[in-house]
Amino acid sequence: MATVEVRQAALKRYLDEIKQKNAGSQALEENTDTKMLHMNAPLGGWKEWSTLTYDHNVLGDLLLTENEQLKKIKEELENMIKVLSPPAPGAFPWSVPQSFPTLNFPMPQSRSAKVKVEEEGTGLVEKS
Repeated sequence: MATVEVRQAALKRYLDEIKQKNAGSQALEENTDTKMLHMNAPLGGWKEWSTLTYDHNVLGDLLLTENEQLKKIKEELENMIKVLSPPAPGAFPWSVPQSFPTLNFPMPQSRSAKVKVEEEGTGLVEKS
């Protein structure tokens, strides 16, 4: 993967090539804010393709830089969340997790209790 400086140098060379091939043509303008090329009139054949591929490369570089910025912001937010989130149980030696007793008493069943049993295709049927 090429570094940002190498990509920018390659784009600069590509832009210089396009400008040389379209010298004197008023059909091609460069946007100073986004560094993209705009066609005001048809350039003809390969000249249009070179302009479009240059614009795609510029957009790709913009996306790469935005993704890097978003990754940095995400890492900062994750670090902030780690600082603000409470520690897990047992993280400190004096906070040993307590186990609470469960109430698993056997339930007495009398002979008069009705039990619901599911039979195939008929739904629930009560049996005594």
